[in-house]
Amino acid sequence: MDPMDVTISKTLQQVQNHARELIEQHRTKFSRKQKELSGFFGIEQCQLSDLCTAKECLVKIDFRNTMVCFEPFVRGEGQILGEVNYDYYNGEKIAPIRKKITIGPGMLSKILEEASIFFEWAGEKYCMEIGPKRWSDNGEYDFYLTSKDQTALDRLLEAFTAYRKKHHYLHGKKFNGGSGEILPLNEHSWNDLVWPDGIKERLRNEVETVFKNSALFTFYGLNSKKGFILAGEPGNGKTLLLKILAKETDATCILVPFDEFKFTPYLFSLARDLAPTVLILEDIDLFGTDRDNSSQSVELGKLMNQLDGMVENREIVVIATTNRLENVEKALQNRPGRFDRIYVIPNPDFRMRIGLISHFIGKIPNEITQEHIEILAEEFAGYSAAYLKELVNSGFAQAILQDRQNPVLRFQDLKTMVDILKHKKDKVPVGFTVPEPVKERSSIQNKQEESL
Repeated sequence: MDPMDVTISKTLQQVQNHARELIEQHRTKFSRKQKELSGFFGIEQCQLSDLCTAKECLVKIDFRNTMVCFEPFVRGEGQILGEVNYDYYNGEKIAPIRKKITIGPGMLSKILEEASIFFEWAGEKYCMEIGPKRWSDNGEYDFYLTSKDQTALDRLLEAFTAYRKKHHYLHGKKFNGGSGEILPLNEHSWNDLVWPDGIKERLRNEVETVFKNSALFTFYGLNSKKGFILAGEPGNGKTLLLKILAKETDATCILVPFDEFKFTPYLFSLARDLAPTVLILEDIDLFGTDRDNSSQSVELGKLMNQLDGMVENREIVVIATTNRLENVEKALQNRPGRFDRIYVIPNPDFRMRIGLISHFIGKIPNEITQEHIEILAEEFAGYSAAYLKELVNSGFAQAILQDRQNPVLRFQDLKTMVDILKHKKDKVPVGFTVPEPVKERSSIQNKQEESL
């Protein structure tokens, strides 16, 4: 027999044997599951199809919240009677698989990820199953609740839905709307933000007015919601303001990166459930572009509908950021009820530059005088606040190189960095440049030139 035929024959035999093992494992698993389900509900195996089941597809944050809430909910009016993982059944009882998640700053929880839970609640018996959705790459989970009686199942679903909403683990937290990841909040304060007079105070007051007086708005039939766009050159504190606002407010804060805008209906629904909420839409110009020049009109329509559609957004403040206001769809910019105010943050003027440099150097040992600060402020006319911060950071790095034990920032350290940062803005290379390699000439070219 040909060696290749022998190899193919052996491979086919191995595949067939493996298939038989899988089929037997599958049969064993389900026979065990059917046996335990029928025993738990006190029915024959042939009656399992008469059980009432509710199915829900959970994604990311919904999955996490459902599992965080499930066990406390059951133990509130009942008890867990048994738990097993049938997906990994091999003849012995396998414990459920749990997943560790962060539910708050420094707070962890182990939630069920793959399990079948037998429990009793309000005098009735139920089975809950959770597991990753097969053939899904979006982190989806299938969630089942089973009971003998449809009325009892409806009562459980209604109570558990209300419990999940009331005890949502992200209520009052600051998190990424796509992943549910808790956002770290640095020790920034309103004093760190150097803006033109009145802008930060006005924005802060408008946000607080919505949250502190929502009942008054509702009483007079007004909407307790606001929308703002923060526009302007990058590096002037738009993101810093959002960090400070998230840290200072007790409201829920949901950060929505532009690549998550396609989930706006879900994220606005989540914001309503967790209200009062600040919903932050980053770089809206990358998504909410002018419809005349965009292929995302459908998704843009969804966003506008969520901002000002049939469903009310009570106690919700939506803040969008953009570096290119001219690219944002006009129906977003010019429509009160969607975005009511546009705050354009300019590059700092001379007085603001003095304030920023003073603020940055005030945190480190220095020998910088007021005259030095004014000279540097003159040098950086037309530059963003980010350049001034980098000036101080890089200058202090120079000071550390000179004296690591007791570094002191001096004027010369900052002067050294001025030209480098100016070249950076103008995209001019700094330092050594590598010359273009000289192309080798062929012997034929050399002979042709000699003949000439």
